Amino acid sequence: MEIVVRGKVSFDNLSSTSLLVAPLKEAILESTAVKHYADQNFRGCKFDNSFQVERIAYLFLTIRGFAVVRAKRTQLHASKTNNSKPSFSLRQVLGSKSINIM
Repeated sequence: MEIVVRGKVSFDNLSSTSLLVAPLKEAILESTAVKHYADQNFRGCKFDNSFQVERIAYLFLTIRGFAVVRAKRTQLHASKTNNSKPSFSLRQVLGSKSINIM
């Protein structure tokens, strides 16, 4: 599932439609590798494995989507703090000077 999502989503250029569940779930369900492993894992079960695979894909995409958003948010927050104007407080200047000396 991860390979399918990485092939479909460009993590450098995220947009509002990049992480939509429906198209990604369809791509996962159409993947031959997912079908193959689902048949292997659910062999001998009394229920329909396509429903189970669909639920697993939905859960995976939900968790993966939150993880991608959290990673992107921390990346943007880190870039904002690095681009902020420098502080000229006395303690900060002295602290940076003492770090540079050591």
